[in-house]
Amino acid sequence: MLSYPPPPSLSTLDEGCWRLDLVAEFIRRPDHHTAARVADRHGTSPQHLYELANRAADALRPRRSGPRPGSGDLARLRAENAVLEAEVTRLRNEVAERDARLARSVEVTERRLQQLELVSFRENASLRGIRGIVAAAYGAEHRPRLATLQADMKEHGRVAREIVDRARAQVADRLPCVMADDIYFHRSDVKVVAEPWSMALLNVGRWDGSSGLDWMVWLEEYEMLAVLASDLAKDLVGAATQLGLDQAADYFHEMWWFDRKLLDPLSRAEAHLRDEWWAALDRGTRPEGPGRRLSEGKVKGALADAEAAEAAFFTAMTAVDRLREVYEPINPATGRLWTEAEAGAAVDGAIKLLSTIESRPGQRAVRHVQEHRRRYFGHLKMYGTIDVPLRDGSTWSPRTVMNGIIKLGELRRGLNDPGAWTGWRAWLDNRRLADDLERRLRRECLDFDGVVLALYRELRCPKRSSSGVESLNSRLRVLQMVHRTVSDEMLGLVALAWNLTPRSHPGRPKGKSPYEMLGIEIGQGDKPWYDVLLDYEESHKAAA
Repeated sequence: MLSYPPPPSLSTLDEGCWRLDLVAEFIRRPDHHTAARVADRHGTSPQHLYELANRAADALRPRRSGPRPGSGDLARLRAENAVLEAEVTRLRNEVAERDARLARSVEVTERRLQQLELVSFRENASLRGIRGIVAAAYGAEHRPRLATLQADMKEHGRVAREIVDRARAQVADRLPCVMADDIYFHRSDVKVVAEPWSMALLNVGRWDGSSGLDWMVWLEEYEMLAVLASDLAKDLVGAATQLGLDQAADYFHEMWWFDRKLLDPLSRAEAHLRDEWWAALDRGTRPEGPGRRLSEGKVKGALADAEAAEAAFFTAMTAVDRLREVYEPINPATGRLWTEAEAGAAVDGAIKLLSTIESRPGQRAVRHVQEHRRRYFGHLKMYGTIDVPLRDGSTWSPRTVMNGIIKLGELRRGLNDPGAWTGWRAWLDNRRLADDLERRLRRECLDFDGVVLALYRELRCPKRSSSGVESLNSRLRVLQMVHRTVSDEMLGLVALAWNLTPRSHPGRPKGKSPYEMLGIEIGQGDKPWYDVLLDYEESHKAAA
């Protein structure tokens, strides 16, 4: 239906007159004039015309003067309705606020108190601080006595150590590598044993004694242990030797040793000789002044000494770089896994370079590397622990299969680099080469996918460092500052929280805890560490 509004030029008064004229003409029209004709003359619709006529007829009907009956009651009812609606809104807001307060409220149970105490301890709150946190969270009436809190935390720590020991027993007979180190609290020795890939703390505790025999006691339970990753302290070296283990010299400790004992002294010696050469040059070239002028030969001798010191420094850098290469799992010269012969030759080459440095730092570095020669590539033994099942009659060796997997990975990565190819034919040739190599690997190796996972896990996390223990060391230092004495029970709580807290490190599965990564099952599920501990305590109380 089309709409025909009045012309926009009409004012409000003119519009009313126009409507009256329209209705009057419609009522007085001759019989042969239709409503459509009248509407068309005035530029409107017949429907609008009839509406105006009905409104005019309704207005002209006689009625009693004054407001319509019931209009006063309507106004009163509307006012009352507005008041009631405002009251309903207020009550609804009050109910919503009470529901929100109820949702935020927590029923204070013994379990919740224990959870808060354990979490506060994990976040390095002191025992007195834990009492204040509980009072602020649940009210002063729930604040525990200090002696009670001390006893409870000691019991929690005892149970935590029991869980850690139980978890270690699940994997102690199948771990080929662990890392070990000593941490000292006010000259008190704390020994730490951890698994390097998952960073699970297998054992931690105070121990009186720092000899090789002490470390043998800590390591002898690991029946399949082949490699010990640690620094080159005498006690750890002695224990590894007595147990017949390959020892992987900690990368960061060794690089620190070379910086402090070799490169820094050589750099200082070079700077000193360079200053002497500048002084000799000044005395040998000045035209006048007090003192004798140096001869040209002495000036050249000073320059030769400075250049020799510089050459010694760069020789030492070259030797250290060769040792760094041995720490890598893949030989950069061949693109394959290091063999022990190749790694030994590289270390011997570094010793030969260091032997050309006649100064005391150079000779000290020679003795150091010669003494620990094999420990620079002790981590290579881990590749021999990877199980590579071969088909009957295969002429391939496990190392050939692993080198083939490394080559296959290199080819696959190259295919994903569009800038490495000059044309599609070259790309297609390498694609066929990669596919052919994978077919051969799958034919020779009975568990190709499993070997790929094991090899790449080892490549991403080579067992060449015990620096993960240093990360724990930094956490325990805070614990030592907060508490006057760090007991074995406290160490047990820290270890359990560490092992059951999901990690997110490069090269490690995200969202998994160290125990999950090692396949240790103690009924943890998706529960936080403190609930695992409290559930364990409740189950043993019920059993007792």
